[in-house]
Amino acid sequence: MTSKVGTKLSALKLCPEQYLEDFWKSLDKHEQDLAISKAENYLVKVTKPGTPCTTMDELRYTLYHQRKAMDLSELPPTSAAIRLHILRCIYVCYMQMHCLIEVTANPKDFGSEKKDGLLLQSNPKVFVPKNLVLVCSCTKCSTKRCVCRKAGVPCCIYCQCKSGKSDGCCKNPHVLLSVPMVL
Repeated sequence: MTSKVGTKLSALKLCPEQYLEDFWKSLDKHEQDLAISKAENYLVKVTKPGTPCTTMDELRYTLYHQRKAMDLSELPPTSAAIRLHILRCIYVCYMQMHCLIEVTANPKDFGSEKKDGLLLQSNPKVFVPKNLVLVCSCTKCSTKRCVCRKAGVPCCIYCQCKSGKSDGCCKNPHVLLSVPMVL
């Protein structure tokens, strides 16, 4: 997602100072968590300007359900992956800003791990959430080709049939009894 055209311009338009002003100042865990939240919010706004999303996971969910067919490789990274990347950035920025004083920061506390004598970046293990909603592109869901019907799950509002609307065109026998709210 970072190679898209216009990313640098949109990054500069968002006034990065308000999101990143305390980015490198402290190794305190509470302050780091605040800096990570602000930085993630900033990256979300750069990736998709005007979105109400504040985390990469929310943005991934929204982008996945906005299109008929979404290739998972087109989605932005997960919040867990971005968190590790931001932690490594905090470490590098902190070390550079405090290079003239002795600092005892452990890189393993900042998204890195030691394997075979090498310091490597940590990777989150879960790439696709377990509760990822299936989305069909049927209009009536009346055949066994319907992805939702085949999986034995009800259609949702993101499906082509727009399940839940009053016109009743969805013929999927697996009915959604209550609609979960997404915040």
